[in-house]
Amino acid sequence: MKSARVIHPFLFAIYPMLVIVSLNLWQITLWEVVRLFFCIFLFCCVLFLLFQVRYKNWQRAGFLTSITLILVLYVDYSAYIQEKIGFAGIFVDRYLIIYIFWGLVLMFANSRLLWGRIRPSIITRYFNVTAFLLILVFSFKLWPLVNSYVKDPLRGWYPSENSAILTIDLNKGALPDIYYIIVDGYARTDVLNEIYNYDNSDFIDYLKNKNFYLAEQSQSNYIQTSLSLSSSLNYEYLKSLEFAANKSLNRDPLRKLIQHSKVRAILETAGYEIITLKSGYYITEIKDADLYLSQYSLNISNLETLFIDTTGFHIVFDSLNLSSSLLDFEVHRNRILYEFEQLGKISGYNSENPKFIFAHIVLPRCHSCLTLGSDS
Repeated sequence: MKSARVIHPFLFAIYPMLVIVSLNLWQITLWEVVRLFFCIFLFCCVLFLLFQVRYKNWQRAGFLTSITLILVLYVDYSAYIQEKIGFAGIFVDRYLIIYIFWGLVLMFANSRLLWGRIRPSIITRYFNVTAFLLILVFSFKLWPLVNSYVKDPLRGWYPSENSAILTIDLNKGALPDIYYIIVDGYARTDVLNEIYNYDNSDFIDYLKNKNFYLAEQSQSNYIQTSLSLSSSLNYEYLKSLEFAANKSLNRDPLRKLIQHSKVRAILETAGYEIITLKSGYYITEIKDADLYLSQYSLNISNLETLFIDTTGFHIVFDSLNLSSSLLDFEVHRNRILYEFEQLGKISGYNSENPKFIFAHIVLPRCHSCLTLGSDS
C-alpha cells in the first residue's frame, strides 16, 4: 500500500486558531492573524521535526505531533479541575495532574502496544480524513460570517480627506501642552454615591482646588468607548456611519477615526508632538504617534493572549508563575500604574514642540477586549 502523506498535524493546528479568529473577526487585524498563524505553524513544525529526528519515521512523528496538539490546543483542562486535588490529607496541584495525564497519553500513543497493532499508513489516512472533515464542517459554519464580512457596508471604509479639515486659529506663540485623559468606567460623583455607596468628594475637591472645570452632570453621547472617542476626537456625531446602523459589527472605521482624527490633524499642523500610551484596547492604541509609550518592548496582541488563555499553553505559563494574559488582573493593574507613572513624567520630556498626550486608562478590567464564544 502506498504510504500516505502526513498532513493532519497542520490541519489540527489550524482549527483552534480558526475558531478564535471567527469569533473575533471584527476586532482583530490581518497582521495579528498572520502572526498567530506563523507561531502556531512554527510550533507544529518544531514538534514534527523533533519526533521525526527521534523516531526516523514521518508517519509516527505526525501521529505523535497531532496527539500533542490535540492535548495542548483543544481543551483548557484547568477550567474543569479545582486548583488542589486532595485525597487522604494529601493535596496535589492540578497542573501536576494535567502534566501526568499528558505524559500517560503520549506514552500510550508511542507504545509498542499501540504501534504493534496498527498500520501507520491506515492511522495516517484516518487522521488526515478526520482533520480535513473537522476543517470542512467548521467552514460550513463559518460561511455566514464570511459572507457578512464580504458584504459588510463598512468594509474598506475610510474617513474622507475633508473630514480631517477644520480651521481653528491657534496662537502660535502660546501653545500649551494638552492632556486628553480618558478614565474609562469611572462614574460621576452622584452615580458612585448612589450605586456603589462610594464618596469621592476628596478627589473632586482636589481637582477644584487645582482650578479644574468639572461638568458634574455630564453624560456621554455614546455608551461605548469606541463610539464616544471617535465622536469626541472628530468634533461631531457619527453621522457618516449611520447608513450602516444595525447592519455591521465592524469596528475598524471607529479605530480609523480615533487614530486619524481631526484633533490629531489640527494639532500636528500646528506643530504639536503626539504622545500616546498603550491602553490594552487595540482600537484606542495609536501606535504611529510621534512617541508611543508601552510598558513592554514585546507586545503580545489580544488575539495571541486569548489563544494562550483558552488552550493548554496557559497551563505551562501559570505553572511556571508566568503571567500569560494581558487580561490578567495583575498585568492589567501594572499597565494602569505604568500609564499614571508616565503621565507624571511626560511634562519633563525635552521637546521643542508643544505636546498632545492621549491616554485611555481602562480602570475596571476591560470588557471590550476579545472574547471566546460571546459578542462583547
